[in-house]
Amino acid sequence: MSGLWNQTHPDWLLDALPETLGTGIFFTVGDDGHLAKRDLEKDLTYDKCQEKAKHFNSFQWVPYTFMSYEDLHNDLLTNI
Repeated sequence: MSGLWNQTHPDWLLDALPETLGTGIFFTVGDDGHLAKRDLEKDLTYDKCQEKAKHFNSFQWVPYTFMSYEDLHNDLLTNI
């Protein structure tokens, strides 16, 4: 995969203000094309999330208006 793949749901950006906080999920893909690493970071604006995502293959920003960091973290742990 080349470039950065943004997996943020477009509807989440419609109501987001520049100061809206959420969780950034950052993905690194291995040489075999499979997920090698997934990192979560809380309290990010969408712009800050995009900035941090430059060091990864893909990312998703999930606003707190959709799901809290704790719920998202627990959901990801449950569905590994």
